[in-house]
Amino acid sequence: MRILSTFSLILVAATSQVYAATNYCKSQYGENFITLDSASQFQSVINSAMTTGQFIFIPNGEYTINAMLDLNDSNPVTICGESKSGVVLKTNISDPLFGIQSQTTLDNMTLINTASKGTAIYVRYSSSFSDMKNLAISGFHTAYSGRKHLYSSFENIDISDVNIGIELHSDIFRYYVVHNNNQYGSRFPKTDGKFNNNCYVTSKPPCQTKDDDGNLFFYDDGWFNNVLRFKNISVSNFTDYGIKMQAMTVQLDNVSLTGASIDSSVGLIIDSPQAHPERMLVQKESENLRAYNLAFNTLKLSNLKTGIIADEVQYISLNTVNKVGDVLELVNAKNVDYLKLENVPNAERYRFENTKVHVNSKLTNIDSINSMFFIENEANKAKSYQFALAARGNSTQVAIPAGYDCLAISSFIDGYSKHASLWRKSNGAFTKVVGPDNISVSTTGNVVKLTLNAPSLKRGKATFLPYSYCD
Repeated sequence: MRILSTFSLILVAATSQVYAATNYCKSQYGENFITLDSASQFQSVINSAMTTGQFIFIPNGEYTINAMLDLNDSNPVTICGESKSGVVLKTNISDPLFGIQSQTTLDNMTLINTASKGTAIYVRYSSSFSDMKNLAISGFHTAYSGRKHLYSSFENIDISDVNIGIELHSDIFRYYVVHNNNQYGSRFPKTDGKFNNNCYVTSKPPCQTKDDDGNLFFYDDGWFNNVLRFKNISVSNFTDYGIKMQAMTVQLDNVSLTGASIDSSVGLIIDSPQAHPERMLVQKESENLRAYNLAFNTLKLSNLKTGIIADEVQYISLNTVNKVGDVLELVNAKNVDYLKLENVPNAERYRFENTKVHVNSKLTNIDSINSMFFIENEANKAKSYQFALAARGNSTQVAIPAGYDCLAISSFIDGYSKHASLWRKSNGAFTKVVGPDNISVSTTGNVVKLTLNAPSLKRGKATFLPYSYCD
């Protein structure tokens, strides 16, 4: 294995074309690439790639990195290693190893912090259309942290021996900045709570102003982490939490979370800025900043105090949750409008507060406060009556089956974002228990009329059930 550092410059440019860029990296990204010949050249090679549009190929070897690698540029940057285990980037710095922005691809490499600190990959301001894949990350305080993600993916990533695995935060709170001579500053939230220890801001924040004491601070008016895909993610031996996100329209497939301590480690946390009013700006506290449209499939949980925490979420689906080791509490959901549980262990401990739960088997170990359960198992399906809603702009009328006093509605906006509502019959009319206002329900005698109100609402499905199954 080649050992390269900022103190030893090995020049092999003449033979750079013989490396296996002709194999995996070339098959993924084409033939136009620059070869990294030494760690000391890394930043200059990045700067060149930003200008030329070439991707960066890293031959197998161990590279010591002594300063943050800055990819904070509007131009696309792709870095691909010869092999995931063969390309090792080592550091002991407190700053992030990679500071990235939009259209960044990191592929096929191992990232290690030998001092158990810092962040492996950090998004200072925003990241759209970025791909993190085929990565092994270990030894950092945080493996990945950032904000304002859009249309990005995380695939085939193994994270171990960290405090925090993946963290997508909202950053929608006031933070003070101590200026340095360069374009970066350190962020200090107004309150004691903060999301991570290694945060940076650009020299052009969305807004800057002064508080009552004349201190300069910045704030941001957008929080979105939106349209994200996670597939084949493993986070092991983490002390705090495996994945934490404030996001919407997110899909997780085949995620394994194994904590370092059953007394403190939490597997997955999904919440919203609305869940942290003390960190939000006064200008934003009245807005409905809540996560929604989340689909988590095939989760493997082990050695955790709590497997999944959800707070201030509109819609979340958990499908196939496997407890492969000790988990004291499987799900803790608070202020969730619609939580759908499918293929989950029914004897594990669940805690619900102000949450509407749709489950396909009865849960036997529940702590519940002001929550409602809708059970859709095979026996209940046999007693249900389903019908389709009309196309956009129209309405549907149907006779109410005798004894069916619960109405569950699912609908789609623009064929993509899923919304659901639940209605209960009382005194001859259906009243909404939970859900958005895109569908209205009226009753005349034994006939119920459902009208699609939102102009972009395309289609939907309604299900009548006995009253007890909405209880």
